[in-house]
Amino acid sequence: MADRDDASDLSTDESVSAADFVRGFAKWRDTAQTSPVFISTHGRVTHVLTNVEQFQRMALAASDTSRMSQSSLYGLADYVREGVVVVDAEERILYANPFAKAYFGFPDQFIGEAMLDLLPGIAGSMFIAQIRRTGSSREPLAADLPSVLKPDRWLHFQTIPLHANVAITFRDITEEVSAHRLADVKQATIHAISQHPDVGYIRLSPTALIERVDETFSNWIGLSEERLAGVKIVDLLQRKDRAEASEAISLAVNEGKECRFRANFAPNREGLLVADCSCVPLRGAYGLEGAIIVFTRVHD
Repeated sequence: MADRDDASDLSTDESVSAADFVRGFAKWRDTAQTSPVFISTHGRVTHVLTNVEQFQRMALAASDTSRMSQSSLYGLADYVREGVVVVDAEERILYANPFAKAYFGFPDQFIGEAMLDLLPGIAGSMFIAQIRRTGSSREPLAADLPSVLKPDRWLHFQTIPLHANVAITFRDITEEVSAHRLADVKQATIHAISQHPDVGYIRLSPTALIERVDETFSNWIGLSEERLAGVKIVDLLQRKDRAEASEAISLAVNEGKECRFRANFAPNREGLLVADCSCVPLRGAYGLEGAIIVFTRVHD
C-alpha cells in the first residue's frame, strides 16, 4: 500500500473511505487486482492500494530513472577537462573519467578496486584525509595541494558528497602556482632594486617608450614617474650617446636580444648621470612586449 500526502492529481474512480475500506476489505482487495483503490480519510486521499505486480513495475521504473540519471552524470564527466573519480563508502572506485584514468595510470579493469590499492602513495596524505572527511561529514571541500604522486606538481582538489558516495574532482594548477610564485619573486626583486641607491630600472614598451620607472631612477633624473611615462628613453640621453643606445635598445625590443651599453643621462638639473645599462627583452604570451633596463650608476 502506497502512502500519498497529496493525491489531488490522481484519478479516484475506485475510491473508498477508510472506514468503508476496513468493513469491506475483501471486496476492495479484489478490486485492487485490476485497478488502484484510493483510500480517503475525512475526504482527503491518503493511501493507494494496488497489486504487487503494479507496485514492482513502479519501483523498477524509479530505479531505472535513477540509473539513467547516474549514467548521464558519468557520461557528462567523460567530457570534462579535469579528473573525476567517484568512490563508495568503502573507498572502492565506482567511476573514473578518461582524464583521471590517464593521470593516475589506472588499469583497464579498475571498477570496484580499493582506491588505496591502486594509489598506495596517497595513504596518510591530505588527499585521502579530505575524501574521508567529506564521506563522514557530507561536507563539500576544496583545497590546493602538492601532488603526492607527481613531484613538483600541484592539484586543485575537490570532494563532493554524491548520494552515499564521494565524487572527487581535480585539475593540475602547477602553472598557476608557478606564475604566482614567479610574480612574488619579481615584485621582491623590483623592491630590492628600488632600495639600492645606485641601481635603478625602467620598463619599456615595444616602441621603446617608458612605461614604468622605479623611484631611484625618478630621483636621479629629477622627474616623477607620471612625467616620464610615454617619454622616449633616448631623449633623456646626451646627443652623442643616443645612436648607440637606440641601436642597443632596438635589438632588445625588436629582435629579442640582450645587450649592454654605457650612457650619459641629462637629468632635469645641472650635471650628468653616467650609468652602465643592461637591457633584456620582455617576452609575453604572444611575443615581445618591450624590454627591461637595469642601470648601475657610475661614480666619478
